[in-house]
Amino acid sequence: MLEELQLYSLVSLISSPTAVMLRFHPLLHGWAQDRLPPEQRPAYKAAAVRLLVCAAHEDAFRYHEHLSAHIETLMPTFSDLHANDQGSIAEMIRADVRKREWAFNIWTAIHREVLSAHGEMHVRTSRSLLQLAHTYGVRGDPTKEEELLRKALQIRRATCGPEHLETTHAALHLVWQLHGRNIHVRESKTLASEVLRIREMHLGSQDMGVAEASVTLGFSYFLQGNVQKAEMYLNRGIQVATEILGPNHLKTLAYKARLAHCFVTWKDPRAEQLHREIIKGREVNFGAKHMNSIYAMASLAAWHFSNKRFDLAEKEWRKILEDTRKIRGDVHADTLHAIGCLALSLYQLRRYGEAEVLWQEEVRGRSATAGPNHPTTLRAESYLATCRRMSGSDPSPVSRLLGKFFK
Repeated sequence: MLEELQLYSLVSLISSPTAVMLRFHPLLHGWAQDRLPPEQRPAYKAAAVRLLVCAAHEDAFRYHEHLSAHIETLMPTFSDLHANDQGSIAEMIRADVRKREWAFNIWTAIHREVLSAHGEMHVRTSRSLLQLAHTYGVRGDPTKEEELLRKALQIRRATCGPEHLETTHAALHLVWQLHGRNIHVRESKTLASEVLRIREMHLGSQDMGVAEASVTLGFSYFLQGNVQKAEMYLNRGIQVATEILGPNHLKTLAYKARLAHCFVTWKDPRAEQLHREIIKGREVNFGAKHMNSIYAMASLAAWHFSNKRFDLAEKEWRKILEDTRKIRGDVHADTLHAIGCLALSLYQLRRYGEAEVLWQEEVRGRSATAGPNHPTTLRAESYLATCRRMSGSDPSPVSRLLGKFFK
């Protein structure tokens, strides 16, 4: 039956390195819906929601992009769902730029409901407060995000106690937010150190909660400039994650990316090998032609460029641009970024003619999408002008005047 549906393009197979998914044509969804008696539709909808929210777990992150259409079908009756289901779906859409405001509204409503039911000083209230705080961060209000995270930590300390695992969870959320803004570095290191101590006391040394705390403390030391301790704690977290989850698990790769960031800052040559491990792991999870793998390749290309290995950077950026153009199209921000980086690599190799053509394309694309006065458009125009001066295709005013005079 599946082969017959494929023959009529009613079902298509989507392959990934870890799974094969079935995508049904909207006509097939409509037909199945029409076949259901009206009294049975609520039960089937509830079952579909149950199945959908099973993908809210972070290990199912790779499938979220394929579930967007299913989530959108729930929008008209979203308020009828249980608060737990609403929260799970909000987590799945939070990273989607088009749905960030929707996620914010969902968590605002959930927090209002939880606050009304349990009062301010309750662990459930702190949970909804943590999620609401993150939506403020995604919307670009880090000050409000920090305020709510501190309030959630205060509630956990008062209701659960200062050495409860729930309290360490709230503390780490605050530390990550401070890390992202590179502020209150001493406070964040103290909090991360306490979290690691408490988790080791409750969980032992071989636990993912301890790995998470170790990596967080390592990054705190990195921000303080303590290279030795930063590397020690980051490597410890990576080792625990590798032993528990494996070297290519997304969590392990995220920890490696933290250490790679430190190596790049320290100009440590081990950054290159770590970048290659991350690329390999991303390809295992997503495939070589997925944007998450391409982003990892871009980090390697940037490493080559920063070390003045412009020939290697040019080779990497050319491949990145080719793949990104196929996936994103010609004027997506990711494509335009790759165009600009390839042009910079070519410029450094003194291949001005090729660089000029690429910057012309970037200027056109950014003018069309962001506007002619956007900072990214103006930056591309500046690079283009410099390139033209170096290549002689856009001589200085004096040169133009002399050329006209002696013509």
